[in-house]
Amino acid sequence: MDEARHTLSEDDATYVRRSLIKYWTDRRREQDAEDLAQEGLLQCLKKIDKYKGRVGYEGRKATLRTFLVTVGINRGKDILKKERRRSGESSLDDAGVE
Repeated sequence: MDEARHTLSEDDATYVRRSLIKYWTDRRREQDAEDLAQEGLLQCLKKIDKYKGRVGYEGRKATLRTFLVTVGINRGKDILKKERRRSGESSLDDAGVE
């Protein structure tokens, strides 16, 4: 069985970048939003071949964009967790992360 190779179109990259910036801005991370979005987009490029379009909630298939935004958000959360550990913050809530 051949696995489909996915590529990140310019439209998808723009959508993911804007979604990530909005996500971080909405969580009071305005100063970090651009950097977190950039790191998230780089992670998306690394992980795009992991997309399998699995059936998820209520039997719906996750779209490529949903998958990529989730990958990007998770990358940002990982970065903030590392920063929090370095700085000694007590919780992710304090850092604006859910």
